[in-house]
Amino acid sequence: MFALRRNMHCGRVFFRQIFVFCFTAMLLGGCVVLEKLPSRQSKEEKQVEVLTSGDIIHRVTYQGENVGTIARWYTGDISNTGRIARINDLNEHNALPLGSRVRIPRYLLTTNLPLPYAQVGPQAESGATTSSPK
Repeated sequence: MFALRRNMHCGRVFFRQIFVFCFTAMLLGGCVVLEKLPSRQSKEEKQVEVLTSGDIIHRVTYQGENVGTIARWYTGDISNTGRIARINDLNEHNALPLGSRVRIPRYLLTTNLPLPYAQVGPQAESGATTSSPK
């Protein structure tokens, strides 16, 4: 009888250890998965940083963006390209590398909405784009 009780006790301890191990593995496994989830911010939401001065920093996120595209979108006037290029010490005609940061002064802004891909994509080159939102 004593041996039977001892075996039952060992069985309970064994199942408790398995339960704790499985629970810990699921908990840790869930944490690892949560860390790997992508940010809920879209590409466009990461594009614009508003500074305390009111200026904005645009982060280049699309292949083919240049100062003219950025000027047309944020200021509503492509003639501000040279001004923005000088402020940022950039060549106004070249495509900008991904991740580049371009400062647009507050006094030139007509919008601080992120630059949509439609303004940069293939249809933008054909002139079938919408103007900057007012």
